[in-house]
Amino acid sequence: LPSLCFNIPTPIASFAFQTKNKKLLSAIIKDSEVEFTKWAVNAILNWKNEQKLEQLIQIGGEKDLILPSNKNMNHIIKGGGHFMIVDKAYELSAILNQELAKFEVL
Repeated sequence: LPSLCFNIPTPIASFAFQTKNKKLLSAIIKDSEVEFTKWAVNAILNWKNEQKLEQLIQIGGEKDLILPSNKNMNHIIKGGGHFMIVDKAYELSAILNQELAKFEVL
């Protein structure tokens, strides 16, 4: 994809990421290097999973337009978009703590 595709206006980006936190999203996009973003998109689109993980925990956002959740996920955060790590941090943290508590500590 051409670099121009990664220069998204803030209103479109905030819709795609499903966030009202436009200021932070805009700052992150501004600070992101286009070449890294291109690499990351390519890596996701062309990822070939060769190993099934037995203890995989999948957490998705109900409103994630970029990486949509599916019924196979362990947890789907209600109202969570692609920026839910910021917008739904407390809910995400609670899920992670709950899942981590299931593992024995050495």
